[in-house]
Amino acid sequence: MKREKVWLWIAVVLGGIGGIWQFLVANQPAVHEQHQYVNQVTQRLHDELAKVYARADVIESKLTNTESELFSSLYPQSPYPYFVYQRGQVIYWSDNLFVPDFEDVWGMSSHEYLPLATGWFVVYRRALSHDRLLVFLIPTIKSYQITNAYLKEGLNTDIFPSSKFRFALQPGPFSIQAPNGDFLFSLVLPANLRTSSFWEQTPPILCFLMAMVAFSVVVFQLLNKWRRRGYVLGSMLALIAYVVGLRLLMLALHFPYARVSWNLYDPRYFASSWFAPSLGDLFTNVLLAFLLMLYVLRYLPQVRAVRALEKAPLTRRQLASGLVLCLSFLTLWGFFLMLKALFFNSQGDFDINASLEFSGMKLVTLSIVVLLSQLFFGIVHLWGALFLRWMPDPREAMPVAGVVGFIFFVASLVPRGLPLTVLLLGSAYFLLLYLWRLPRYLRRFGYKSYLYFFSCAIVCAGIEALAVYQHQQQATLQTKQRLATQLLMDNDPWAEHLLYEAMQKISADDFIKIRFLNMLGSKELIEQKIRRSYLNTYFDKYDVQVAVFNANGEILSDIGEDISYERLRRIYDKPENRTEYKNIFLNNEYERNRARRYLTFIPIRTRGLTLGYIVIELRSKRIIPNTVYPELLVDKQFSQPPRNYSYAIYVQDRLQYSYGDFNYDNNFPDPLSENPKLFEEGISAFGEHHLAVCGDARRYVVISTPEYPLRSIFSNFSFVFLVLTICILAGLLFFALVRHLVHNDPLTQRLTFANKIQIYLNLAFLIPLLTSSVVILSVVSDGLQQDLQHAYMRQADVTGSNVINALEQYQTGVIGAEALGSLLLDIARNTETDLNLFDTDGRLIVSTQPMIYEKNLLARYLSPQAMATVVEHNQNYVVLQEQVGTLNYSSVYRGMRSYETGQLLGVLSIPFFESKAELDRQIIDLVGMMLNIFTAIFLALLVLSYFASQLLTEPLSLITRKLQRTTLDRNEPLEWHTRDEIGLLVDEYNRMIVKLEESREALSRSEKESAWREMARQVAHEIKNPLTPMKLTLQYLDRALGDREAEELRQMSKKAVNTLLAQVDTLNDIATSFSAFAKMPVPKTEMFELKAVVQKTVDLYENEASGQVHVDLPEQACWVIGDEQLMGRTLTNLILNALQSVPQERKPEVWVRLRCRKQRVIIEVADNGTGIPDAIQEKVFIPNFSTKYAGSGIGLAVAKRGVEHAGGRIWFETEQNVGTRFYIELPLVQPSENGH
Repeated sequence: MKREKVWLWIAVVLGGIGGIWQFLVANQPAVHEQHQYVNQVTQRLHDELAKVYARADVIESKLTNTESELFSSLYPQSPYPYFVYQRGQVIYWSDNLFVPDFEDVWGMSSHEYLPLATGWFVVYRRALSHDRLLVFLIPTIKSYQITNAYLKEGLNTDIFPSSKFRFALQPGPFSIQAPNGDFLFSLVLPANLRTSSFWEQTPPILCFLMAMVAFSVVVFQLLNKWRRRGYVLGSMLALIAYVVGLRLLMLALHFPYARVSWNLYDPRYFASSWFAPSLGDLFTNVLLAFLLMLYVLRYLPQVRAVRALEKAPLTRRQLASGLVLCLSFLTLWGFFLMLKALFFNSQGDFDINASLEFSGMKLVTLSIVVLLSQLFFGIVHLWGALFLRWMPDPREAMPVAGVVGFIFFVASLVPRGLPLTVLLLGSAYFLLLYLWRLPRYLRRFGYKSYLYFFSCAIVCAGIEALAVYQHQQQATLQTKQRLATQLLMDNDPWAEHLLYEAMQKISADDFIKIRFLNMLGSKELIEQKIRRSYLNTYFDKYDVQVAVFNANGEILSDIGEDISYERLRRIYDKPENRTEYKNIFLNNEYERNRARRYLTFIPIRTRGLTLGYIVIELRSKRIIPNTVYPELLVDKQFSQPPRNYSYAIYVQDRLQYSYGDFNYDNNFPDPLSENPKLFEEGISAFGEHHLAVCGDARRYVVISTPEYPLRSIFSNFSFVFLVLTICILAGLLFFALVRHLVHNDPLTQRLTFANKIQIYLNLAFLIPLLTSSVVILSVVSDGLQQDLQHAYMRQADVTGSNVINALEQYQTGVIGAEALGSLLLDIARNTETDLNLFDTDGRLIVSTQPMIYEKNLLARYLSPQAMATVVEHNQNYVVLQEQVGTLNYSSVYRGMRSYETGQLLGVLSIPFFESKAELDRQIIDLVGMMLNIFTAIFLALLVLSYFASQLLTEPLSLITRKLQRTTLDRNEPLEWHTRDEIGLLVDEYNRMIVKLEESREALSRSEKESAWREMARQVAHEIKNPLTPMKLTLQYLDRALGDREAEELRQMSKKAVNTLLAQVDTLNDIATSFSAFAKMPVPKTEMFELKAVVQKTVDLYENEASGQVHVDLPEQACWVIGDEQLMGRTLTNLILNALQSVPQERKPEVWVRLRCRKQRVIIEVADNGTGIPDAIQEKVFIPNFSTKYAGSGIGLAVAKRGVEHAGGRIWFETEQNVGTRFYIELPLVQPSENGH
């Protein structure tokens, strides 16, 4: 009880400390919290500025000594971008994501807070000379004109620990200043601001958690006492109720998320249900369930009802076993559903074929998968152990398994039921557990225990792979449905948005206005300008036509139709054709099986005067080409289909237009569209999965994706199997260390030689394979990256060769920027790349993707590293890894040199936005292939190592069996026909039995002589005893014949004769005993089950009136080799002697115990007699030595001979007036060794 009080006091103290701490933190004044937050922000900003000051000192010293090759001397970059301006022009930039104009950052103070195109920045200025200015930008708020998965606005978390405030540009109560006192900005903080730091949040939570653990220890100890009193089931149910109640209380109080802002307990990252509102809560649930499972696994078999079922009638056992088997299948179903819920509600992608990135949340999720697998193993092990105890006979278990299997097979056919594949996998696992009796090998560690763990790992990995597959299928189905909904819309929202932006730029374009003012000039240049500059690659899915009208509305372009501007506008300017953007109209001509059609009317005006009109017509193509339009430029509100998606829109079962790699004209026949499954869950055909979604009675869209390959399922299986394998090996190593350190019991001593061979073979494969896999992966990954870079450089070389002449003509004035841009755009479309051309000063000349620069995602300046490498160091190529937002990609920079002079004309930049994704895909394929190879070889080796160990140890087993049967007579030699190590061992064995035979003969002769001498001594002693009274009787009779009368003589003679006859009978008994010992047969050599012999012998004394015999037998069978009948007689003699050894004043009690220890079995027969005196202890096993302890005189001698013939030994321990214990030790054998 003292321990419980100590733990209870610990819980109270810890809970009190946590409560006081939490109270003090919660009741801090709001003003204190606000000032604390401001001080924290100020300190962080000053720390960042200190880094900037240090970098500025280095830059100033370098610029003092360097006037040329600025980019080479000033590189590498600093933590924040900086720029050097000279006479109002930037001459150096450390980052090309954003380069501000001099007018935007110029100012009088050294520190200032300014809004720029990409957010709000703290600007630090330092004058380097009278005409040079160094400017650093420290971002506080990052903003983009486009928001998507790669571009996300947010605060600089290095400065601001939270976002619970607003900025103000005027001084206020919470002003932030630079170290020199320059005002930067103010913070507007909420009145209820709580900014608890780590030391304010974490200690109270840890105190509460430790208090709960301490109180749980108290509850556990009390329930443990209750269990020791026999209330096993009650204590188990009480513990489960306590844990469930504690967990429900934590959920009701939102603990610990209500007290700490840990992402692990944040519902935004994971939300499954009320009992698992976050990933941390799910982890807690699984961990507590795992601990409860360990307790139940340990003590449920001790419940009386469970043990009583072992001897219950067959019907009751079958009903209980059926319930247990149902629970096993329900556990399998629950495990599968838990995995599906885990993958579905998490934000990460758990398909190893999709991503190899492992965030903290993903690692926690993987830990939950491992815990769930261990929980599944433990629960199924419990059900399997109970099923084996209740149904050991397969003939009795078969009907139960058939009925339960049929029930769950029917359940698998129900929608959303247990998948048939999972059911078959679980059934095979349960069958393996039963046939191999694997639950019996959990604690008795051996190779079957090893196989037990890995068989469960295989099943868990298979179920996880199927769960990931179903999750991917469900996610793909939802993506298809969302995409179909968007495609079935009458309009193209992103095209309308881009058209509206293009319309504004076209109406303000000075070049176009000049071309309209030039009445004699060709209007084709206007069309070229619009196509090149304002209609980017997104519009490649449309046929584009540009019509130019004069101020009177007369058409100036050749469009094949003579129509005026006003008439054309009247035709389409109708309510049903209008979009949300002014002057943009949509006409869907589905009735005539024609495509979507956009018309944009753009008036061109200058100073209130209308110069003319431009009409842009977009008509969707029948086959939409794949474009290189980067996802970086697509806003999140305008989703685009993934690159491996294809789709087609049908109107009245006729193909309207299609997109992607799949050929709908040839590979999608009409019968497929008549299949109702196409519109429900989809169908698979031609290596693709197709799903159709209806829009209205006239239209439907078919979306196709590549089928999920079988190798991807196996890759997920291999990955989880590898993780579980590592966990199993780590667990076994930990178990071995604990056994060695705590119990001084090395695990290797408990393994057979075959087990060691099997495990060593597996380790000999696993360790080199893992090592070589890591090395190969690293080498091949570098090789793939180099191959990609070489491919990019070859493409840059081919593209650059087509650009050099045009660039040279541009610099000599032969062609203008518009013509250069048109040529570059044609090259970009032919090569499906984005091209950017820079001059030798690093300024952008022209780009085929101008929106990247217009949206300020990149500055119109060359990368500083490319400037240093290509421009200053005159290298021809450089491949750089760049980043915009969170998108990582590769860019190739190629120097454009004149063919004649070799002079550098400019730098061509080709960004490969899909480069990282392409490299990741190749690495993922490589990793998946290596995982599959690893798993296949490892699983094959598990099987092969078993047979290899059996093959290698079969000779040893043969020799072992021979050695167990080796006696002093009739030993057969072994035959082995190879001269290997086994052959040498066999030869030594054969020589040993030859020597043993010689020794046996010599020993036999010696024993015979010794036996005859001992026999003569015993006979002489035994005969001498009756001869003495016979001699005395005869002498007495001789004297009496001379002195007595006839009657007296007759009486004396009769008495003497009787005496002589009695002594003659004694001599006859002695002769009979020695004759019986001489005729004793040779003991048999056979395998028998010792436990049954002991039980059968003890049963003979069940109703013994002279005393009571107690028996204690183990649960498992004990097989030995010897003479079964002789062993029974030996036990009978020992029990009878034990009963006879007890004095009359005591009640005779005999204890018979059977114990199995490692490879030996020990029988103990103990009594409560007077013990054996010291003087006769050495004579107990001598033939014909007869006392009340030794019975007839030959019983113990016969027992000794039989036990030693079986390879065992017999001995005794005695204590005067306490009792005697006889021990028989025999070697254990496996039933398989004798064919049983």
